[in-house]
Amino acid sequence: LGTLADQIGDISAMADTIAAWMDSYPDEAIAWLAGRENRDDVLSVMFAAWGMENIEGAHAWLKENSDMDGYPATAIGLSRALASAGQAEEALALTENVDSQMAVVQIWQNSGAQLYAINQDDVRQRLASTDLPIGLQEQMIENWKSEISQRGKRNAQNLASVYSSAVAAGANFEGKTKVEITAELVAGLNGSDSFSTTRFQVPNMTEHSLLKALEDLVFSEGGSLNYKPTAEADR
Repeated sequence: LGTLADQIGDISAMADTIAAWMDSYPDEAIAWLAGRENRDDVLSVMFAAWGMENIEGAHAWLKENSDMDGYPATAIGLSRALASAGQAEEALALTENVDSQMAVVQIWQNSGAQLYAINQDDVRQRLASTDLPIGLQEQMIENWKSEISQRGKRNAQNLASVYSSAVAAGANFEGKTKVEITAELVAGLNGSDSFSTTRFQVPNMTEHSLLKALEDLVFSEGGSLNYKPTAEADR
């Protein structure tokens, strides 16, 4: 694997191989990076890839090796994986052992949107307690707002699309409102006849994600769930 890694053009495309290497021989993998000019960049990608495949293993290893050279880069990478797994608080906790402002900013950027969507005031207070410049804090908040809005639109489009497919396949929805319909989609339901074994579902949506998606959905009396984006000014 070490020889293969030396030939990587785009290391992010090797996520499965990297994760397997890190799972089996993390010390060897880190040692391979020691003399590389782009060590920190590759470390970040490697820990993001490892975390995507084995979040518990990667997190446990990093906790035990928080004094390692290059820790800020590994923390940035793992924070991406933790945030993707819905563990934003765990991702933010990585900043406790980081002495690089750039790394702190990256970790906040990776995990902050998820927390901001839940409690804006709390995140603002926590940001204010850091040493990050006010202007940078406000820019991150604007970035999170945009990210939350765009994610809500994508979720709304997905819900509307899966609903249409489910109806066409004969799925029996009991809900009469968009809240009830989307709750059924999150839980999942099967079609009928030749589609009786086909599951129509939009899984792994948090309550906050679903509420945001509902802002861009309209359910008509005719039984149609449609994506209708709401203007930012109307939110």
